[in-house]
Order: sequence, then C-alpha cells, then structure tokens
Amino acid sequence: MNALFTTVHEENVRAAAAYRRLGFVATGGRADTVGSGELHDLEYVLQRP
Repeated sequence: MNALFTTVHEENVRAAAAYRRLGFVATGGRADTVGSGELHDLEYVLQRP
C-alpha cells in the first residue's frame, strides 16, 4: 500500500487540521457525504514510502 486516503466534511476544520498534522495533504478531490448526493467531503492522502 503506497497511499492512505480519507475524507473530511468541509466544515470540520478540527479534523482537517488533525489530518494535516499527521502528514495528510488535500488532493483537491471531493466526495459525497454518505448518500446526501452533495459533494461536501474533502479528500486527503498520506503518501507512504
């Protein structure tokens, strides 16, 4: 596995900050918020060596 992906709701700034502290970076991708049909989740990735 070379990368770990996660998503964070765009209004959840505390979670986004925590992921960034752990080394995750925003990909610019967006995702559906659990069946809502709206793209409110931001995608983050942690690249592994």
